Amino acid sequence: MSSPQRRIADQYRLVRELAGGGFGRIWQAHDEHLDVDVAVKEVWFPPAIDPAEHSRRLEYAAREARNAAKLRSHPHIVPVYSVVIEDDRPWIVMELVRGGSLADRLAQGSLPPKDVADVAEAMLKALNAAHKARVVHRDVKPANIMLADDGRILLTDFGIAAHQDDTRLTTVGNVIGTPEYLAPERINGAEAGPASDLFALGVTLYRAAEGKSPFRRETDTATLGAVATQQPPPMKKADGLESLVFGLLDKDPDRRLTAEAALERLRGWRTGQKPPDDGPFEAVWTGKEPLDAYAEKLPNPRSSQTYAGWFGTRKFAVPEVRSGWVLHVGPKYIMTTDSTVRREFTWDRILYISIREFRNWGPYQFTVLYLTFMPGSEPSLLKPAGWPYPKAPLSESVPGVPVCVLGPMTPEQRAELSEALGRYGGRRWKPFARVANEFITRIRGWRR
Repeated sequence: MSSPQRRIADQYRLVRELAGGGFGRIWQAHDEHLDVDVAVKEVWFPPAIDPAEHSRRLEYAAREARNAAKLRSHPHIVPVYSVVIEDDRPWIVMELVRGGSLADRLAQGSLPPKDVADVAEAMLKALNAAHKARVVHRDVKPANIMLADDGRILLTDFGIAAHQDDTRLTTVGNVIGTPEYLAPERINGAEAGPASDLFALGVTLYRAAEGKSPFRRETDTATLGAVATQQPPPMKKADGLESLVFGLLDKDPDRRLTAEAALERLRGWRTGQKPPDDGPFEAVWTGKEPLDAYAEKLPNPRSSQTYAGWFGTRKFAVPEVRSGWVLHVGPKYIMTTDSTVRREFTWDRILYISIREFRNWGPYQFTVLYLTFMPGSEPSLLKPAGWPYPKAPLSESVPGVPVCVLGPMTPEQRAELSEALGRYGGRRWKPFARVANEFITRIRGWRR
């Protein structure tokens, strides 16, 4: 057991313990050769550790030193000076940062939006540098962000970091990291990558702004379930930083903001410029728009050019003129209005989202938005907003409830709708929804 006044490598005298965790302890120490104070991380080995685990922990520490040393000159990363092996355990020597962690600060309450933005900028720059060096941190969280007394904001503890060229060190079935900060793809078994670090930063920034974690639940299992399937609650204190935070919290790593894109969005927040894709999608029909303004007709249509009547007839392509309606896709819900009826479908009620397009014997293409609801959250029988739903049922391969008949839509409108459904719906939106819909269809077939 280490204690104050012990000398490590006949050079570093331990002064006092600063912090401890699952992978080791941090000491304030004095470098007696250079006469300066430093921090020393002692890797902690539990009693009766087997040789394989002992070797694995030694490799963790050696890897931390290698990875952190590549980044020692970055202004937002705590520099590592040396690694010493003594008593068959590693001791990592780094700068002593006087101050406290972000976790210590958040124990007193949330941060003002400007301070959240400062943390975001420092961490995005640090992670961008690490990722360019092919180093993935894998444990970004408030406890590993230091707020120095001199005003610096620094990322520390690369103890479970991985260089992308390193041999994988995780054991089978074991995911290393803190549950509420794990990205959904890591829970599903994917390797950690730059996108997973950015998701963890998004959780950190949400907690910093709101004073609470978006995904923490009573058990680790419930927490992991929330990360994988639930959207974060709306933010109330972010003062416009929602676009940045939710962009980092996208469930799909391919749609998640990169560090560069997040920094650009942050610059826009500081200068008052709204991101081009910030804000909900809305399709509005007043009932007066000409159809030709929305879509091109098919060549040689099979039906009459008379636009009256209902869907489901072969003679007419388009129903009678409807009163105005609106489809809204935003961070809180999907909302439709039709005449005097307003319906809100909050994201926690929605299991999957899908859209299907059809022409119904006419020259125009229409789009139907379907929602599959969580068990017990299904709405009562409703008439979809938008254009009249066809009397003849669509293909039974489309599960879910039709909530809005859109159209015709321009390609630009379809792209905007798809982007909004992906941004706010996350894993509810295809390609995940398409796979689930096919599975539900097979179940229905088996029940028959």
